[in-house]
Amino acid sequence: MYAETLNELGRTSEALPFVQQVRTRAGLVNPLTGLDKVALQTLIAKERQVEFCFENQRWYDLKRTGKAIEVMSAHGLREKASKSFLYPEAYTVTPTKLVAPIPNVEVSVNKIDQNPGY
Repeated sequence: MYAETLNELGRTSEALPFVQQVRTRAGLVNPLTGLDKVALQTLIAKERQVEFCFENQRWYDLKRTGKAIEVMSAHGLREKASKSFLYPEAYTVTPTKLVAPIPNVEVSVNKIDQNPGY
């Protein structure tokens, strides 16, 4: 996470050792060199996907980076192509799916509007 923050601040060369530290711990000894900001963003996203594969972080990473609709829609197309039993709306991710509903009691007590789509 620190490497991701440094990279987003434009301090890519400072971020590389932290990514390398995680990769070394995992047994990946190839040194990382010559990566620009975009390449390091892509690498960090992939590293987080692999490192946290069973820790339910991916969805939040996709939402945080603004890639949830793009990635999940592409995944949905692949799933629908391989599984004919899925209904047409399956795997349809819209902007309203990126936020959770506000509990009804909170909407009533505080007289606020429910999030769109709920």
